[in-house]
Amino acid sequence: MLKALRKDKHLRVPSLGDESILIFRKSKKRYRKWEKQIIEGYSDKIVDVFEVSKRQREIVLAMSFYDLEELVEINPKAGSCYVLSASEPFNEEMEIDFERLV
Repeated sequence: MLKALRKDKHLRVPSLGDESILIFRKSKKRYRKWEKQIIEGYSDKIVDVFEVSKRQREIVLAMSFYDLEELVEINPKAGSCYVLSASEPFNEEMEIDFERLV
């Protein structure tokens, strides 16, 4: 998607090749085809939960509510900050998820 967005001259979309951007690899058994392509194409940019845990003072990690289980392995240090950036719940399932989070 980033490659497609970069073609629009009106948008300033970063390149995955930018030295300040890393790519977080979620802990899972199977990866989709597009995920494998990114992992293979940017192998020097890939970080996992263990790398993020070691370098957590250097890394800002963006993740969704459904990725939060990864935080258990990252084990954030005391004083770490979590910014919830999501729309307000607009159905019962989202309300339940939000209540579990807070």
